[in-house]
Amino acid sequence: MAFMSKRPVQADGRVHGCIVAAQNQDGKWLLIRRAKGVAMAGGICFPGGAIEHGETHEQAGIREIREETGLVVTYDKEVWHFEYPDRPLTLWGWLGQLQTFNPAPDPNEVSEILWLNFDEITSNPDVLPYTDLFIEQIKANLPTTV
Repeated sequence: MAFMSKRPVQADGRVHGCIVAAQNQDGKWLLIRRAKGVAMAGGICFPGGAIEHGETHEQAGIREIREETGLVVTYDKEVWHFEYPDRPLTLWGWLGQLQTFNPAPDPNEVSEILWLNFDEITSNPDVLPYTDLFIEQIKANLPTTV
């Protein structure tokens, strides 16, 4: 299966991945448009990727954000777990805090950096499947304001 070819398969026979939700100073969420030549090219998603053997979800998310966008993020908390029903992929999603705000995307992985609010994300036809489920958990775990 082409999807599996470059990603480390874990002991359970599935690829493990993580995605990270982080906001800029204006409250917009960091998303990427996937470059040509990568899985789901042209799709819009939260940045993330495969968890390498021996790597924690936190380490993978920090590494993937840096590799894909050139940005630095710190871990806040895990909010989502999802097993794709149609492929051997398990994802974990977490909230992070951006420490830098000037992206330098890797053109081999990212064709565009996007800063979007939830309505812009959910109404965009290029957003990858199941993103709405992650957004539900992001919303449920955001601090409430008075």
